[in-house]
Amino acid sequence: MTIYSNAQSDKMKLASFKNSLLILDEVQTVPKCLLPNIISLLDYMAKKMSFKVLLVSATIPYELSNLPKISCPESIKQRYLNHVQKRILFQPKQNPFDNANELRNEKKTLVMANTRKKCLNLFSTLNLSRAPKDIYYLSAGIRKKTRQEKILEIKNSPNALAFSTQVLEAGVDTSFSTIYRELAPLDNIVQVLGRLDREGEYEGSATLIIFKIDEGNYWNPYQELEVKETEKLLVPEQSSTDMYKKLEIYYKNISEKNLQNKNWTKDLENKIKRCDFDEVWEAVRNIAIPQDDRETIFIPEDKSQWQEIYNFFMNPKKSRTTGTKFMDLTASLPKSIYKLGIHNMFTQELLEKGILLPKFDALEKIYDKTVGLDKWLKQ
Repeated sequence: MTIYSNAQSDKMKLASFKNSLLILDEVQTVPKCLLPNIISLLDYMAKKMSFKVLLVSATIPYELSNLPKISCPESIKQRYLNHVQKRILFQPKQNPFDNANELRNEKKTLVMANTRKKCLNLFSTLNLSRAPKDIYYLSAGIRKKTRQEKILEIKNSPNALAFSTQVLEAGVDTSFSTIYRELAPLDNIVQVLGRLDREGEYEGSATLIIFKIDEGNYWNPYQELEVKETEKLLVPEQSSTDMYKKLEIYYKNISEKNLQNKNWTKDLENKIKRCDFDEVWEAVRNIAIPQDDRETIFIPEDKSQWQEIYNFFMNPKKSRTTGTKFMDLTASLPKSIYKLGIHNMFTQELLEKGILLPKFDALEKIYDKTVGLDKWLKQ
């Protein structure tokens, strides 16, 4: 937003780049078609404003392969990889959950699906005779504060069973003995390996099982090309070291074959040459900050918290953008409140301001303590 947006408030942030070190973590999450352009812009800006840029990722996209790299000595890297060697199984023809005993018997297990609906279906349909405190459900439909609390509980539990979307894929200091991961692009699969036996405590028994839910456009929400290229590289059984080696081949294949990305990149460059900055921002916003009908709503924990949020946004001197102090109380609906037909459950005065705060007596109807706002995926 700081680089491409035309808003004055965003452009003012550029001043803070001068004489600084700009660290972009998890850079693999930037759309691949945008990477060449953003690197070119950062390179030009860094020279003019005397700042340095550090890109951080466990998986380096092909578009960044020519940049100077900082890495640990190869001997240390190999010692670590050998210490945390993981077994990887690919089971495209069967449902790995036919026997729920497999999940019950694992020490600490993560089941990760590509969409909230698939995650909810897996969570709801498995017949699991475990203590409720050991089973966790995580997605964008869970209030952020509650999500962080659950992640801490999972970290401290020796036998947790977590069902999750990609919210546990990267940047989370939690380790599992077994992970079931729905088929996804190879770099996403490698990222989730960072949640598998992080300290080598399971002595080579840690296992990643890649499964495939073969229905409709099974590659959604990812690009079809990326998922199918990944599938070509997978074998029934391999080690984590073998998979890491395939990452460079995967990135190269994607870069060469993705005509859609090349056309988008060329079109963006043409817009910049024409100085059509409104179209530049629109193009970047649509691909880097996807817009859909999911809506973020505030989920207070008690009456006093509800009143605090209400009073804050009813103050005429406050704007929606200043409400970041309450962001840990937000969760995401899978559809708009109008499509779900629940708009009457929200505080009308704030709804007119574009702020979604449920009426206090409607909170329990809107938000489920176990699956959060994902309860509305059943509608």
